[in-house]
Amino acid sequence: MPHILVAGKIHEDGVALLRSTPGITFDLVNEVSLESYAPLAGKADAILIRTQPLPASVIADATRLRIVSRHGVGYDAVDVAALNARGIPLAIVGDVNSRAVAEHTLMLMLAAARCTVAHDAASRAGNWQVRNQFQTGELDGKVLLLIGFGRIGRRVANLVQAFGMTVMAHDPYAEPRTFTETSVEAAADLDAALPVADYVSLHMPAAPGGALLGGREFA
Repeated sequence: MPHILVAGKIHEDGVALLRSTPGITFDLVNEVSLESYAPLAGKADAILIRTQPLPASVIADATRLRIVSRHGVGYDAVDVAALNARGIPLAIVGDVNSRAVAEHTLMLMLAAARCTVAHDAASRAGNWQVRNQFQTGELDGKVLLLIGFGRIGRRVANLVQAFGMTVMAHDPYAEPRTFTETSVEAAADLDAALPVADYVSLHMPAAPGGALLGGREFA
């Protein structure tokens, strides 16, 4: 009988699906940490993992392992080479959170433009004169540079265009038609695009050669 290790708390609907599926057993570890699930890997035919790492050492201990499913999109924390060496497939959930992250990005941009945190604190303190400092701005007419133009980046572009922003995107892996279909300017040269941008939103994983944005880029 296949045994599934669920490493990290998932929605109760997912747990109910596991409970209602005949012919399987499972362990549910709610804590999201390597230490909490690693001791149980040895009896797992499948591992469903969230944000914690899945290193080669755990994969080696999981002698029965046949598949790994990441409860999300990225897989930076999974030792893919160790899985490949044993022919174990890795599944991800393609569009699980792109809309939520895009909306969160827009919320942060609006909060920065409208000085939301500072003005909230001032209002609670009775400082109504803070509005006379004229610190706030608008997104309308500003330029957003997206670094990374996958699902999240494209969704952000769609949202901010409704606010009247001009959007550029830097992504060496995006197909040219992706930019034309979304009315977004392709920014092949990141160094040339940075000085033009009023806002920069990063939607790419860590680069192998180090951080994409460092002191030089911010300068």
